[in-house]
Parts: sequence; structure tokens; C-alpha cells
Amino acid sequence: MEAKEAQKIISEFLRLMYSVGDTYDANYDIVGRTNEETQDLLHEMELGNLNAVQLTQTAKRLKVVRQERRKFTNENRYLKHIKDFTKGNPQFIARVKQLSFNLQNVTDTIGAEVYTPRVCRDLKLCSGGN
Repeated sequence: MEAKEAQKIISEFLRLMYSVGDTYDANYDIVGRTNEETQDLLHEMELGNLNAVQLTQTAKRLKVVRQERRKFTNENRYLKHIKDFTKGNPQFIARVKQLSFNLQNVTDTIGAEVYTPRVCRDLKLCSGGN
């Protein structure tokens, strides 16, 4: 594995650790909204004076809402474990952040390195040409 690839993976890991809480909360809000929408549609089916076509349209809409709810509920089942891990291991996350910072410093240092010849002053390096 190349060093830059490792640095990218660590950066992505940190991005996930820091964003998981917001994603979980947003998903939770969507699940709540879909619960309320489900109730509205069920009440429409129960109490509304709907003909067969309207009832079918409402049932199809209910199916879509329930599928949306399931999608975000399932995602949160995974995210909860990551969120709990992040919350329970702040020192680990801090150490990974420091690791990422250190790797970035090495990358920056390597990119800025310039060799200065010690003896051979007639080289292109001496005149600033590479």
C-alpha cells in the first residue's frame, strides 16, 4: 500500500467518525417524519371517503413511505454501532486524528524538499533548475 493511499483511508475513516452523529440524527428525523406520514395515510384510508382508484393511489404512496422509512431505519442500525464506538473511544479518535496530521506533515515535507549539492557546484541544482 502506498503512503498516500494509507493517508487517504485514514482521512476517510476520520470523516466517517466525525460525520456519523449528524447522519444518524438526520436519519432519525426522517424516520420520525415517515412515521407521521404513515399515520396520515392510514387515517386517510380509514376515514376518507375514497373510491377504489384513490384508495389504490394512497396504498401505493403508503408503500413508498414505508420503504423510505425502512431504508433509513436500516442505515441507522449500522450507524448506531459506529456512533457508540466514536462516543466511547474519544482518545482513539484523537490518536487517529494526530496520525492523519502527522502523515500530512510528512507529505508536505517530502513535497517541499530541495537538495543542495555539497561539492558539485556546476550542477543544474545549484542554479535553481531541476
